[in-house]
Amino acid sequence: MTERIGVLMVHGIGTNTPNQFLVDQTRKIVAAMSEEVESITVLSEPVVGKEVPDHYVVDYTNNMVKVEAKTKAEPGAPSRDLLIEFNEVYWADLGEKPTLINQIKFWFWALSMWSVAARDFTTLDTSGVYIPRGGGIRGWERLLLAFYGILFFLGAATIGLLNVIADRVKLPRVPISDILTAYLGDVMLYSQTAGDDDPEVQDFELPPRVGIRRRMVDAIVEFALRDYKAWYVVAHSQGTVVAYNGLMETAKTLPNYLNRGRWDLVRSSPLGLLGGPDDKLPGLQMPRRPPWLGAQDCIDRRNLFAKLRGFLTYGSAIGKFRGIWPIIVPANTDEHVFQREFNWINVYDWTDPVGGPLRAYNREKGYDANRTPLKDGDRVVKGHVAAKIDRNISYKAGWVWLLSHLQYLNYYPRAYKRPKALLVNKAAEWLLGGEFDPGETLEKAKPNGVIRYALALAEAGIATLVVWLATAALLWELLDSKWLAWLEYACWPSLAISALIVAIIANGCGALIGGTRRSVPRVVRWLVILIGCAAIAAPSFLLIPWVSGNIAGWWKAAGSTIGLLNHPGAGNMAIGLMSLTVTLIVALGGIRWLFQPIPAAPAPAEPAPAAPAPVPPPKDEKP
Repeated sequence: MTERIGVLMVHGIGTNTPNQFLVDQTRKIVAAMSEEVESITVLSEPVVGKEVPDHYVVDYTNNMVKVEAKTKAEPGAPSRDLLIEFNEVYWADLGEKPTLINQIKFWFWALSMWSVAARDFTTLDTSGVYIPRGGGIRGWERLLLAFYGILFFLGAATIGLLNVIADRVKLPRVPISDILTAYLGDVMLYSQTAGDDDPEVQDFELPPRVGIRRRMVDAIVEFALRDYKAWYVVAHSQGTVVAYNGLMETAKTLPNYLNRGRWDLVRSSPLGLLGGPDDKLPGLQMPRRPPWLGAQDCIDRRNLFAKLRGFLTYGSAIGKFRGIWPIIVPANTDEHVFQREFNWINVYDWTDPVGGPLRAYNREKGYDANRTPLKDGDRVVKGHVAAKIDRNISYKAGWVWLLSHLQYLNYYPRAYKRPKALLVNKAAEWLLGGEFDPGETLEKAKPNGVIRYALALAEAGIATLVVWLATAALLWELLDSKWLAWLEYACWPSLAISALIVAIIANGCGALIGGTRRSVPRVVRWLVILIGCAAIAAPSFLLIPWVSGNIAGWWKAAGSTIGLLNHPGAGNMAIGLMSLTVTLIVALGGIRWLFQPIPAAPAPAEPAPAAPAPVPPPKDEKP
């Protein structure tokens, strides 16, 4: 008898075309499966789209990779015939268009991200979810976000200047702004409170992530309705956030994401998907509840996930969202709905700035709906487990900072020299056998986290140095030195030092750095800004003599080091360029901190009025 297995792939950020991620990752998994089975055949593979469509039409039947495999017979275990079906949750078409306004919004958002206010609260009904403890954004992580802002700003400037040269020599331009908007803009898109582009009518005036989650929930229901022996979710990058949101949606809100045809299939299914632990309808829901749904209509999550056996996340952005926007990635209070065989495996590389260990979601350090720590003995609750991480696995995806984010499932044939531990091989064994066993290959090959993280920081530092000097060199070559003389003034390094002082002052308020969740009063924020302006005015009187007298030697050395510029003022100009960049990053962060609405805790609900005491009947009457 043929066993039918389902694999639901969820792509991350970027300009993925339809089926691009599905076909690319599935080919690697199938290649790894070929090492474990007696025979394997790809029955069908969809066509990869050439561009991101304006509106993607979901078609699970045609957009499917179908694989037939026969496992090896072993003593006491006969061979098995498998039919494995891979589908994709595609959502790249739901991103905002790279218009001028959207790009301006994106650059402000990206360069001021280090001062973003963590969102813990919402006006929506949260009775069915909770925020796991731990994993909040820390001070050094905010500084790292500011550092990345400097890197991306100077990198964009370098590419922009190269495009000027490309125009002169009739070479193709590099659309750096469009590329960054398409990749990092998806993170901004998922965290927005409302969308400005053309949403579907049903999602008008709702956050863009609602439309993305709609695709995920629909795919989950589709897989639950199929006759699978087991099915799995495999997600990458921001796709892990999309997948986790789908798994954590409450029984009451799940039907809201479905169209009328899908809901009719749910109602007529013999799998018992209707119903749930609580049929009380909340007052404010997202998305809006369709009129053809009744107040009691909800989906039983235990039956919905009855055949779900695993969740693989790699390069996951859940931890970053947990630190900055925790309300977007909450856990479901009715969390013990997954079968005992369910496993959540999270894989990360220290050279990947997106991925990381999801400590707030660990099974050994997680919390249940009552904020009670989950222990090994609490793993099984009435035959079910919570969606907590069984293993956080440190992995060597690649050695180049940021590029490693795309290399987790890389496959290398056995005929060539390859790493001892390959995640794709373990994932293939998992999908074939139903159990993820890292064994000696992954456990013993675990890299030294300190060394890998130091490597990542060193590579990011080198990249920043390269783009900084490249931008300075290109400016010097493209413009006459008289146009750049203003960058040589000693006031610019002093200005940067003052801007850092402002950031430190704000840090003392616990708003920009430190991970506090308290909202600093607007009056205090204005006071900090005024002090900052005074600090910025001080350099012309106080800091310039100190700068000129104490770092003049280093300044001169920096000028002579940039030999390509071949000018004594080139070093001063380069230092001025970096100083203005630092000042810009701090200033944008201060503006965001000052004017961005910071969510506040909702007012405590007023107690319901007590029922009036019954009036005793007159003595001459019987009650």
